[in-house]
Amino acid sequence: MSCCGRTRETLKRRGPMRVIPAPAPPSPDIARVEVAFRGRGTYLAAGGRTGEIYRFTAQSPRQWVEAGDVAALVATGFFVAVP
Repeated sequence: MSCCGRTRETLKRRGPMRVIPAPAPPSPDIARVEVAFRGRGTYLAAGGRTGEIYRFTAQSPRQWVEAGDVAALVATGFFVAVP
């Protein structure tokens, strides 16, 4: 069996893939900004003001982030604020 055929068979045996749900929209009482991750893989970032841990992945690159944490995330070069 070719290399591609082996990979296909392995994926078939694993069963259906799990879809990661989109992040919840922001709460109206907290100012939040949507931020997009421009990197690859998984990235954990601590908010500069709140200390909240944000987890970004290539599959789920956008999240709503507290407004006070946006500047620190954008400064890393891995994130952009979504207009």
